[in-house]
This record gives sequence, structure tokens and C-alpha cells, in this order.
Amino acid sequence: MNFKQNRGHISSRQRTVIDDILKNGLTEKEALEKHRITPIRYRRWLKGGLYMQEINVAIDAAMRQQKFTIAQCLPDAADKLTELIDTEKGETARKACLDIIALQKADVTPQIAQQDNQTQNKYNLTQEKAAKIWAVLAEKEPKNKICENPC
Repeated sequence: MNFKQNRGHISSRQRTVIDDILKNGLTEKEALEKHRITPIRYRRWLKGGLYMQEINVAIDAAMRQQKFTIAQCLPDAADKLTELIDTEKGETARKACLDIIALQKADVTPQIAQQDNQTQNKYNLTQEKAAKIWAVLAEKEPKNKICENPC
């Protein structure tokens, strides 16, 4: 069986609207007015699916580019933060330390979340099972007491 994806193309007018919004900084309303597109036609584009797909592809590309730009600046930012730790101004050094911790936390948090998801899948934990486990762990007194009075 051949499951070929039907890939259509959006019109050059649709492409221009997307570019004006994402690359040229226009709002949707401004781009529609500029290209004389009625709200009804625009809603049809959005409902069609292909236009929305292209918007999502363009947004993903913009976000990827943003991440590359930030990643290129990270070494310099880290160097400057570490220099600020040695400053005589206590408040500046404190803020630099907090920023370094925040950067590290932001880097580690997605890995921890991914590990948590893998663990949950490994043990086939549903939300209901996890809630029951937490309820058992949260009990203040054990169910089976050996003696009522402490010795």
C-alpha cells in the first residue's frame, strides 16, 4: 500500500500574508487590509487546513531560529554572569548567582520531565494509580499498629 501524503501548495497571496505577519511584523488585521482580503475569505483559508499547516511550519521555523540565536549568545552570557559573581556589589553578585541557577534549572527541567514520563510509562502508572500511591504515602498513621502505647 502506498500512503502518499497529499501535499498541496498555498497561493502566493497566502504566502505573502504569512510572511508579512511573521517576518514583517504586521498584525493579522493589518496584513489582511494590506492585501485586501475579507474576513470571510481568511476564515476559509484557516478552515481549509493547508494554510494553517503552513502557518505552523513558519512558526516552528521562527522558533527554531530564535533558539539558535539564543544558543549562540549563551557562552558570552555565562562568561559575563560568572564575572559578575566576583563583583564587590553584593546585590549584583547575588542576582548573577540566581541567573546562573535559573539557566541551569531551565536546562535540566525538560530532562527531568522526560525522565518522569519515561518512569511513568515504564511502570504503566495512570493518574488514578499515582493518586492512590500518593494517598497511601500521605497517611499519617500506619494501618497495622503493633501496640497502642509506645514502649
